[in-house]
Amino acid sequence: GITMETKCDKSCQCSNCKYISVALQAINIASSYSATKNEIEKEANEFRGLLESLTAKHQSVVDASSSTDEDPMKTFLDKRSYYQWLDFNPNAFLPENFQRFLLTGICASVPLPDLNTVQPVDTPPIFVVGCGRSGTTILGRMLSCHPHIAYLNEPRQLWMTYMNQFDIWSAMSRSRQGQLVMQDTETVQVAALKEHFLSIPSMVNRQILCEKTPENVFKLPFIKTVFPSAKFVHILRNGRSVARSIARFQLHTWFGSDGYKWEQLLEALRMPQFNFSVPPSFLSFCEHSLFARGLLEWALGVVAGRHFAKQLGQTQPIHEFYLEVRYEELLTSCESVLTRIEEFGCFEHSDEMIQLAKSILENPEEKRTKAGTSSVLSQDEEDSIIESSGEDICNLLRELGGI
Repeated sequence: GITMETKCDKSCQCSNCKYISVALQAINIASSYSATKNEIEKEANEFRGLLESLTAKHQSVVDASSSTDEDPMKTFLDKRSYYQWLDFNPNAFLPENFQRFLLTGICASVPLPDLNTVQPVDTPPIFVVGCGRSGTTILGRMLSCHPHIAYLNEPRQLWMTYMNQFDIWSAMSRSRQGQLVMQDTETVQVAALKEHFLSIPSMVNRQILCEKTPENVFKLPFIKTVFPSAKFVHILRNGRSVARSIARFQLHTWFGSDGYKWEQLLEALRMPQFNFSVPPSFLSFCEHSLFARGLLEWALGVVAGRHFAKQLGQTQPIHEFYLEVRYEELLTSCESVLTRIEEFGCFEHSDEMIQLAKSILENPEEKRTKAGTSSVLSQDEEDSIIESSGEDICNLLRELGGI
């Protein structure tokens, strides 16, 4: 009695419905041919129920695509912020309905504010980067506590207003020719993009833009071209812990619709400027292990950030534009780390930020994170993958933790 038809409307671009249909069909065929049908009936029905619930959840997300989008700038200026110390919404350009964005690629443009009433700030913007699950989110939250900072959390919607190729996550990323490492930038409206971003702080009476998108660690040369005075804070974490955390996500959620983000990571691996390699045996693990994929993404992110610093450091002192901080130190000595960032960013010290940052660490969720990330694999399975990863990854693990 299970229908094989997909119920999503035409705006859905993902492969989720096809997968569910095939899985349901496989269950029915297996049930009809099984000599022990009664023995598997309970398990089959449980799996059917799971797939049907996934279909319903998926359908509810896609149905939302027919609704009218709220003005992103109105959402940004909503004083009912997720962060109680802010009078604006730093998540407004995520986009707000992130699941719909993943499944359909729908992402409304953000209108440029009236520059007759809002002027772009001239202070150097701060970009927080690093592999996802390395602490970029908690560091961004802490910096948002500074009274002079206007913080934007992963504002894909704002980036994509000026460059569709920023999208490496959604079901439309392939047709948009998304780029993890920005190579084709001729179509980017650089001046308008810069003006738009730097006008955001003035809208909320702040003086400094702070943006956090983890994958921007691969786009640092491009961002530096758009924002010549930009400063980059690269947060680093124990590689094994990062890979464990990534492994707990769903494949399509973390590595993009139909694996597009993963394809972009493999393309980055082949880029000669990074001078980075892994053995074929490790790539074989990556075919079925999210832990292995997470380990590779972590290592490539570290290498990309440091390669950028080294290259630009030939013409400009590195300490003027690039700062590395450790996630583990942020958890144990946040005042020291945040003070260092204040000095690096050349903005005044804020006791208010320090106190609020300490209260963030007292949050039960952050305490659980601080206690460590549990693994979906055994220690032996993790060690086997790490041993196959090659000298480049192992050297980073020895330096930053994980071996």
